[in-house]
Amino acid sequence: MREFYAMPPEDAYSILEAIAEMHGCTDKLKKIEPTVSEEQAEEMAEEIEAEHKERLAPFRFSMCNIQPDSILEFWTSANVNSGITCKVANDRQVEYQDKLWSLSALAAKLSNSKWSVAGPRYFKYNGEWLNDIREQMSVE
Repeated sequence: MREFYAMPPEDAYSILEAIAEMHGCTDKLKKIEPTVSEEQAEEMAEEIEAEHKERLAPFRFSMCNIQPDSILEFWTSANVNSGITCKVANDRQVEYQDKLWSLSALAAKLSNSKWSVAGPRYFKYNGEWLNDIREQMSVE
């Protein structure tokens, strides 16, 4: 599978601006801001890509150097801490209300989702998202 890396829009514009200056046609260069629907589509595409990456390998706490008995916080959204916590029980499960759960099963239950969810996207450890920790550790 071939991977593509996106260039930040500012970098792309700088390149096009330099080319336009070399050819004397900077008056034809226009910067168009994305519409709200385009921004929403981009966010959705990023979420889908993040979920795809997370599903490549099952999440294990050892990937992120998170030990048993560590406390995780459940967040209902990017900026809403639910106040619900759970404890890491083993490399694959957490304990919540005296029951063992996978992160995905617990996240689906706590978020009242009808579908499966990527558990690491709903929990933070020491203020950091589990999926971000995993990415920083370069774990595939």
